[in-house]
Amino acid sequence: MSRLSLVRTGKCGYCRLPFRKELLYSSFIDPDITDRVFGSGNLTLIEAVKVCLRKYFVFSGRASRAEFWKFVVGIFLASIVASVANVVFFGPLIETKFVVQMTAEGASEGFVENRKYGSGPLSNLLSIAVLVPFLAVANRRLHDIGRPGWHLVVAWAMAFALLVFTLFAFRVEVPISEAAQAAMPSVGASMLVPQPPANLFLASWVVSLGVLVLSILWLARRGAAEDNQFGPAPQV
Repeated sequence: MSRLSLVRTGKCGYCRLPFRKELLYSSFIDPDITDRVFGSGNLTLIEAVKVCLRKYFVFSGRASRAEFWKFVVGIFLASIVASVANVVFFGPLIETKFVVQMTAEGASEGFVENRKYGSGPLSNLLSIAVLVPFLAVANRRLHDIGRPGWHLVVAWAMAFALLVFTLFAFRVEVPISEAAQAAMPSVGASMLVPQPPANLFLASWVVSLGVLVLSILWLARRGAAEDNQFGPAPQV
């Protein structure tokens, strides 16, 4: 199925005739599918971004699926623009790293040059700018399904703590060759290389993936139509 509606502007740019004030949206996806994810509210993408930025530090109250997920889409589109602008104005980000790898034959070392397209100051500024409103609207989205925001914080904190423990609790000191030290003075005489047990490493990533799936399920869940302990139901 496909559906088509128009941007909320009031008049056509060519004939100046008024039309329905809805979001310009054309899709070959069943509307029922998109409604399950974004919700069936009238909130457009631009309006959702404006609402979330206006509620920059507002962690109380509730947010609909449309408000949260359309803000996420807005962040994604803005990140694409920022990445392209980084390449145009600053070029690719070139990083030279000293890498030590543990193999069955022993430790191997070398310098690796990475070219990152899209990374740069504009992307970093965007990430900093949208961090607080994203956390705020995610907290309000959990309120909409009757859960406090700390449920998600605890879940991610546990996954992050397990990952950090896996990477830093099992490290092996590897000596660095004099040639490498001469080429890069910042490299010391030895380096600590993570060597966690394979089962623990796999478990940490499985837990992180599980928390990610749980987060998506919570954030995509339909909110209660009636008022709850966090406030009245969102109108959009």
